Amino acid sequence: MSTQRRNSHLLIKFIVLLILLIFSWSLLTRQTIVLVADPSPPYIEGRPGELASGGILPHLYKQIFQQFNDVHIEYQILPWSRAIENVKTGKMDGMMAILKTAGGEKYLDYTLPIFTGETKLWYLKDHFPTPLRWKNVKDLRIYKIGRVRDHYLGKTMIEAFGNRTLKNDLQVAHEDQLIRMLQKRRIDIIPLNENVAQCLIEKFKLTNQLVSMEKVLDHEVFYLAFSKKSPAKSLIPKINQIISAMKFKGEYQGYFKHQEKEQCSSSKRS
Repeated sequence: MSTQRRNSHLLIKFIVLLILLIFSWSLLTRQTIVLVADPSPPYIEGRPGELASGGILPHLYKQIFQQFNDVHIEYQILPWSRAIENVKTGKMDGMMAILKTAGGEKYLDYTLPIFTGETKLWYLKDHFPTPLRWKNVKDLRIYKIGRVRDHYLGKTMIEAFGNRTLKNDLQVAHEDQLIRMLQKRRIDIIPLNENVAQCLIEKFKLTNQLVSMEKVLDHEVFYLAFSKKSPAKSLIPKINQIISAMKFKGEYQGYFKHQEKEQCSSSKRS
């Protein structure tokens, strides 16, 4: 083999080795961030113990984090209590959607608000032709209340069950089960976020049948939040800049309305 050909082969081997080293280095320096939540269609969809299969928030966060270099996001689904514990200890980096509370601020750093939501009490009109009303939580003691196990219900219901003001409840694994139990009269009312309820109405064809009590249980603001023990909290300033820019351009609310419709239609097909 001539010296020129040998040098060419050596050059090719060097270039290939250099490319492999660069690729390996990019993998090593790429930051993987794990965000966790409990399932709550249309915002977050999936089964506990698995990665999210869809939802408004994973789609939104994809739009946000694609503006970062060398950042990979995983969306993990866990029961609420386990999700909180994993973020507290820093095992996982952040919560996809959580309220800002005095307790939470001890272990979380928050972004700007992501979305607002209303939680109401829902029932089947066929079972209660006269509209149901409540003024005080104690008024709800006469009803059998269905709720999703380890699912965030809003401040009012959490306090009511925590201090035993309300005791007559039945817990299930998923919102779909609540609808079936309403239909079988095993429960009377269920607390649901407004948008979650609208998805269930579409999925089960309950227009004008699944209705809510007029009084709102809770009106709450949800945030993306990172564990104080996670280096991912350093991304918050840029995340806030991106959110502000999307809102300024009018993209944010339009995105939510479009995705709410898309996710509800997807849930209906499944």
